[in-house]
Parts: sequence; C-alpha cells; structure tokens
Amino acid sequence: MKKHIVILFLLALGFQVALAQKDKFTVQVDGMGCPFCAYGLEKKFKEVEGISKMQIEIETGILRFEVPSNKGMTIAQAEERVNASGYTPRSVAVTRADGREEKSEAAPAVTTEGVERRSFMVAGSCDMCKARIEKAALDVKGVQQAEWNAEQQMLTVSYDAALVQLPQVQAAVSHSGHDNVGGRANAKTYSKLPACCQYR
Repeated sequence: MKKHIVILFLLALGFQVALAQKDKFTVQVDGMGCPFCAYGLEKKFKEVEGISKMQIEIETGILRFEVPSNKGMTIAQAEERVNASGYTPRSVAVTRADGREEKSEAAPAVTTEGVERRSFMVAGSCDMCKARIEKAALDVKGVQQAEWNAEQQMLTVSYDAALVQLPQVQAAVSHSGHDNVGGRANAKTYSKLPACCQYR
C-alpha cells in the first residue's frame, strides 16, 4: 500500500514540475495603435490554456508571455494567433524551458535586379489597416517590399515583374478588405474588419 502511495506521490510531483516549466515568447507585432487594439490581441492569446505573465507594449508593438512547455507551442502557432487577431507578426523569439532558443526566420533579402517599383491608391484608416495591407501585398510571391502611407492613402510596392504583375498585388489587397484602384473589397470581407478599420 505504501509503495502505491509513493508512486502516486512521485507521479503528482512530476506533473507539478512539468506544469512549472515554461516557454517564454517575445513577439514583435505590427499594427497596434491603441489599448483597444491590444485588447483584441490579448483576448486571442488568453484562449491558450496555461498562458501567463502576458505583457503588451503598445508603443513598441512587443508581446511577451509564458506558456507551459508541455503545450509545445510553436513559432508558427504564435504567428497564426497574431494573424487571427488582425495583426502582422514581424518576428518571434522563444526561450524554451530547457534553455534552447528559437527564432522565426528572417525575411529574404531584397534584390534590385529586374525589380519594379509602383504606387497605387489603397483605402484604409489606421495602423491595423497598414499592417493588413502590407501583409496582403507581401504574401504575393515576387513582392519584395510594401509600404502603405495612411495620409496619402498610397501603397508603394517593389516586386519581381518576372514572377508577378501589379493587378495580382491589387487583387490580393482588395481580398484583404481594402478598396484600391485595382478593385473594391467585397462587402462580406469588409464587414469583418475591426470597427477602427472600416473606412467607408
């Protein structure tokens, strides 16, 4: 009987130790401009069971949190949660409970040979819009740089004309919910944008 009690005690102790082990995440997020924005991001991550010590720095766009190592959260999963919140993850760094360090891959280097640079009008209203617009453009294969100017309502892109043409970039941006000279966002996509992003 005592042997069984000792075994149960050791199992319980091992379980507690496993719970105590935490992976520490630092995520650089684009698009946060106000406490309301931070709340949306925080809400999405609080869905993760066992998450703790969450901190969001609006000024720098840095999100920090800890999650039990037995959850096995990956960098890709952290990026997916940022994207699902309507923001753009720029980098993710993780310090695992065993001391290992992991980082998201750096963006590929931009080349200039055969690259075209064009600007076109894109409707938007805030930093969240900027992050979404730029991500939509950068997700198109061949696009190397994208920068949206809120004041001018203009998106400037650099892309490899051998891989992509400007109408494809414009279509991707409109599919993300933003009207532009290449097309109008459909009503369903537009209606799902956060209130601060609805520019119409």
